[in-house]
Amino acid sequence: MPTSPDRESPACGDGQSAEGTIACGDAPEVRFDVTVLDGEAGRRLAVLQAEVVLDVLTWLHDQQHHAEPA
Repeated sequence: MPTSPDRESPACGDGQSAEGTIACGDAPEVRFDVTVLDGEAGRRLAVLQAEVVLDVLTWLHDQQHHAEPA
């Protein structure tokens, strides 16, 4: 479960990693690594992610308006 970057968790230190595998029916296997960043590094990452999400949402909004008939 994701946690807020402002919340310090004693169970998750800086750079703690976990590995997971998701497989579904005949779908190909997907492997991923998860790294949890707490403290200042986690806050910086949260800000960067928010900026990127805003950029993507702005781009999607612009694309929708460009696609509409005038």
